[in-house]
Amino acid sequence: MRTAHRAVGAARRAWRLAPVAGALVLALAACGFLEDLVPPPKSPPEPLPGGSCRDLPLTPSGAAAVPLGTWAAPGLPSGELVASQVRLPVAAAAPAAAGTSPAGPGEWQNRYPAPRTYFGFACDGLVGAVWQSASAGEVMVALFSADLARGSSWSLPGGGERLLAATFGAGRLYYLTLAPGGTTEEEVAATLTLRAYTFGAPAESAAAAVSLDTSRQGLNMIASGDVRPWEGHSALAYSRGQLALVLSRLMHRSSDGLNHQGGVAATFDADTLTQTSLLGQTSGHSFGTYLTAAEGGGFLAIDHGDNYPRGVNLHRIAVGSKTSRVVYTFKTEHGTTATSPAGVSYPVYEEISGGGTTYYRWSNDNNVYGELGAVLEFDDGLLVVFVGEPDPDGRALRNERAAGYLTDPRDIGNVKVRADFQAAPYGEANVVTDDLVLSGGPGSVTESGGFYDFNGGWAPQRNAGLRWLTSYPDVDAGNASRLKAVRAGDDAGLLLWETWTPTTYTGTWFALVDKAGRLLTAPTPLGAAGAVRLARSDDPFVHDGSAYLFDGSGTDLVVTVVAGDL
Repeated sequence: MRTAHRAVGAARRAWRLAPVAGALVLALAACGFLEDLVPPPKSPPEPLPGGSCRDLPLTPSGAAAVPLGTWAAPGLPSGELVASQVRLPVAAAAPAAAGTSPAGPGEWQNRYPAPRTYFGFACDGLVGAVWQSASAGEVMVALFSADLARGSSWSLPGGGERLLAATFGAGRLYYLTLAPGGTTEEEVAATLTLRAYTFGAPAESAAAAVSLDTSRQGLNMIASGDVRPWEGHSALAYSRGQLALVLSRLMHRSSDGLNHQGGVAATFDADTLTQTSLLGQTSGHSFGTYLTAAEGGGFLAIDHGDNYPRGVNLHRIAVGSKTSRVVYTFKTEHGTTATSPAGVSYPVYEEISGGGTTYYRWSNDNNVYGELGAVLEFDDGLLVVFVGEPDPDGRALRNERAAGYLTDPRDIGNVKVRADFQAAPYGEANVVTDDLVLSGGPGSVTESGGFYDFNGGWAPQRNAGLRWLTSYPDVDAGNASRLKAVRAGDDAGLLLWETWTPTTYTGTWFALVDKAGRLLTAPTPLGAAGAVRLARSDDPFVHDGSAYLFDGSGTDLVVTVVAGDL
């Protein structure tokens, strides 16, 4: 808490000094002196040396914080939020993560979030990040003092392979890499490597690596090369000596001759990196993942399924077990021809036909009409936040409103779920029952519906305890996207998101919610538009009362700090 208050004070001092620094830069530029200050091309980064985090050499960063704002924060011990941003020099180019998933809500590519870019962690009181160089492809790690005044960066083993996920636990940095190669035309098993680096160990023995089984009987993943750049979207987390992985991948060809896509979960021993359980499919298709350590051990995850099931799918993962429940489900676009791609004819779907469009009783809708957010664990249950497309009455199951990629404005929704959700009676796959949720009552939405699947069978759907936090009036004016969420103390959560037209970014916002998912503050801009960009897949990292958002300028590491006793 004291560190967070010091960060608040530092941000305020930086705000007062910012105009002076800006004037000095302009004066130097006018005199032509900046030509001598252009840095030379960067040398290849040094490998991470052996030793503990606290013993690694850090140098002054020379960076000054740029203030973004100070806001009242009811529900937080500090009573306020203070945001600032720092550009930090690093040894290898830091990519602009917001550009890795540039598609807006109205574009086809928006349904496919790219692999994460930056992974935050803390070690011996230092703040760190792992990423992949934008230039030579080195896997990089940086460590900085909590005030970001000192830091250094180094390379890790695995350069040249694609960095997919990373996490930290018990003095070890864990990360997953994918070797290049393969196409969908020539089926080749993917080469996945789970790696670890032990801080405090001698450099010659600090690194370890294990090749993962990606055969049909294993993680069932083929290498798709650049054909599907979103393949490999995944999340890795550490809890009590175990690692959990949720991985979206393209699978080996099945008996129908197709390479299907879906998510899979597995656990690994954090000491040996050996697989301890293969837990099977999470969702299929799986468009987006979120994974975190659970308070009492094990892991909590969500992924975004388009059919099996169709909804935001919540998982509790442990060694040898995975239990899942859909907590939010959504509308479905149906066929507009009587004959499906399988050559089977179906009757008219009378209930939604009209307005010049005739629909039929089959569907093959890959759209999920939203994006994932996060799972926030409180002492009285789990708050699951996401982006969806409700109609003006808050209903998300109106199939006649499913036409194209974006038909209703995208808003932020949430459902509060009982902590022992796995014990709730299980019925139909896409049915949210009343005894599963804790957020019912006035102001919530309960609705029933369903869709005809690809084979013409009826699939029931139901939402319960659904609450919407935003209400954008028009798809062309505003849609929520890139939603992030972290705990803010014991009884609140901090939400961060961007707003977009169907194809264009318009601003970055935040709001505080209580642990029931109700707004404590109105949505508020997080600085000027464009000052803070949110990567579609990346997660904020919280350390000592502050949330850290990592990004890159193409050269420097850009760190946005939101301080407030989180």
